Amino acid sequence: MLKKMLLLCLMAGIAFAGEVVLTDGSILKGDVTEIFGGKLKVKTAFAGELTIDRDKVSSFTTDAAVNFYGADGKVHTGVVKADGVEASDGTVAPLNQAEVGILWPVDAKDPSLPPERKWTYQIAGDFTKKTGNTDKRTIGGEARAELTGPVDKFLMYLRSQYSKEYGVETERNVVGGLDYERSIAKSDSSWYVRSEYKYDKFADLDPEITAAAGYGFYFLKEENAQIRARVGLSYVNRSYISDMDSSSSFGLDANYHHEFKFQKLLFADIPSHFITDVTWVPSFDDFQHDWHLIHESSLSLPLGGSKFWSIRLGIMNDYYTHVAPGRDRMDTTYFARIVFTWD
Repeated sequence: MLKKMLLLCLMAGIAFAGEVVLTDGSILKGDVTEIFGGKLKVKTAFAGELTIDRDKVSSFTTDAAVNFYGADGKVHTGVVKADGVEASDGTVAPLNQAEVGILWPVDAKDPSLPPERKWTYQIAGDFTKKTGNTDKRTIGGEARAELTGPVDKFLMYLRSQYSKEYGVETERNVVGGLDYERSIAKSDSSWYVRSEYKYDKFADLDPEITAAAGYGFYFLKEENAQIRARVGLSYVNRSYISDMDSSSSFGLDANYHHEFKFQKLLFADIPSHFITDVTWVPSFDDFQHDWHLIHESSLSLPLGGSKFWSIRLGIMNDYYTHVAPGRDRMDTTYFARIVFTWD
């Protein structure tokens, strides 16, 4: 099959100056874009980019200057020709192509270097107003910044909710946190540390501060699907707006997280991103009657095919077993937020 494709390329008279000669004598016209990890990549006009085993390549030439590691272990730059490598000053030096294990374009990154960390930012907001049988206004917002690298991830977040009904406040809260995790020996295991600050006027918290650390494991870790569990130790300190005494306790920190990206939603070609996160923090002092459970599930859909704008539909449950007198144990929030994401 490859020979037929090579023949079509030659018959089409493609205007590529670079070429790759295979060990069976076949010649492939195209631009060599990378040599790394025992593979050679060549960009052709008839089949796009092809990847070939390096040991199947007898020789190659390039149309433009490239970077490569020479026998001396240093990076060299030049145009690879049949008789050697031509430097920018026009001189041609001999080149043992068998010793070229890494090669890349001059305007690209060395493929042997580890991937760089990348920041991703997100802001989201929603406003609802209800009139008729009631007069209620709700404003919610969220901001996130995430730094992702090949072996670690750092997350900062801040969210807030504010509501008034008939001119009287019914909800006011602010939550902010930090989360850092790092892979253990580049495996599916990781360690993590996290901290969170929470102010909630109607839960009587001013503030609740949580610090936790522990072990995490990815049961599934792919570009479009992740399933992760965590378990660790936590320290929680609560101060109250009312006359209740402050309290602090050590306990467990357990978390389940999954996220899936789909190209279709039901039968429509609509990309979607589904996330569920559940955190359970029970106290060692009263494991059965003093714990905190947070659950959030959301579905994100792009707006008008945009890569930046989306709408996030979701539900969040916040449950405390130990609350101030007259306070509800469960807070449930339904939300529809407009989200802007960039990097």
